[in-house]
Amino acid sequence: MTSVAGLVLAAGEGRRYGMPKALVPHNGRLFVESTVDRLRAAGCERIVVVAGAAADRVREADLGDAEVVENRDWPTGMGSSLRQGIEALQGTAPQWVGAVAVMTVDLPGVTAEAIGRVLQEAGPQVLAAAT
Repeated sequence: MTSVAGLVLAAGEGRRYGMPKALVPHNGRLFVESTVDRLRAAGCERIVVVAGAAADRVREADLGDAEVVENRDWPTGMGSSLRQGIEALQGTAPQWVGAVAVMTVDLPGVTAEAIGRVLQEAGPQVLAAAT
């Protein structure tokens, strides 16, 4: 299997939801914490979390060795967070990252096993999506 980095998009303010989804408690963990946990359990050795609206509080979460990068342009949309996360991964370890598993923070029902099945398809020339 190709080395896969995990990228968590967690910068939004959750305006329609009423709070940043990264900070939603679910089964004793915040969404951002459980997303990092599941990516790690699926096999991602390096994980980057892109925070924005609640960056300070996301940094305080229990994320283990996941790196938190701040997207100051988060109000412009998810594309800016994706760009910020990819740039963070390229800037420090491009030699070992063969693929990136991208997850939004608001998918608590996606299991580590499901992520692992997608990771089995990972490669530099592959675009795989769960359905």
